[in-house]
Amino acid sequence: MGNVLLDLYRIKYYNRNMILPESDKALHIIWELEYEMLNERNCGYTGSDMKKRLWEIKMRVDKAIAKAPTYHGDPNYEQEYLVEKIKGANHNLIDRKICKDNKEDIVLILKEWIKNNDIDVVITTGGTGLTGRDITPEAIDEIADKQIPGFGEVFRTISLKTVGTSAIQSRACAVLANGKYVFALPGSSGGVTDAWDGILKHQLDINHKPCNFVELFPRLKEK
Repeated sequence: MGNVLLDLYRIKYYNRNMILPESDKALHIIWELEYEMLNERNCGYTGSDMKKRLWEIKMRVDKAIAKAPTYHGDPNYEQEYLVEKIKGANHNLIDRKICKDNKEDIVLILKEWIKNNDIDVVITTGGTGLTGRDITPEAIDEIADKQIPGFGEVFRTISLKTVGTSAIQSRACAVLANGKYVFALPGSSGGVTDAWDGILKHQLDINHKPCNFVELFPRLKEK
C-alpha cells in the first residue's frame, strides 16, 4: 500500500507540474528515495547512490529550516531542539529555564548559572534581534568579563549562506563570565542549527583541532 500511494503521489507531482515549497520538495525526495529502495525491480541501487540522495535531502531540509520563520506553535520547540543537539554531543545538561523578555530576570538567571561550579557553558536562545524586546545581548553584557567577538562574526558568516543578507539582523554573541562561556543564539531552529553545527559542536569538543574552547578552561581565570 505504501508503494502504491507513493507511486500515485509521484504521478500527481510530475503530471501537474506542481510548485512546492522547499520543505515539501525535501519530503518528496524522501518518499521517492524510499520508493526506489523498496522497488523490487531496482537492482542497481547502490549504497553510494543512496548516500548521495540522502545528502541532497539534508541540503534541502536545512535550506527549508533556515528560511522558515520562528515557530510559535510550541514555545518550547527551539529549546527542545537545542537540548537534543547538546545531549547528542554527549554533554551534560545541568539546568534550563524559560524566561520572558525581561532584562533584569535574564541577568539574575545568568548570575546564578555563572556561579554554579557544575556549569561550564551557558547557552541562551532568543532575544538577539533588533526589536525593542530583543534584550538578551544587553543582559549578557551585564555579567561579561570579556567579549568573544569572533563568535558573532563567524555565526553571521555561516548564516549568510543560509538566510542571505538577513543575517545582518542577528546580534548573536558570546562572552566570558566568571570563567564560563556564555553564548546567545537566535530563537529560531535555523539559527540554532547554524550556531551549533557550524561552531559550538566543534569548539566544545576537546578533540577538535587545531584548537577549541574546552582546552582553554584551565586558563580562563588566570591572572
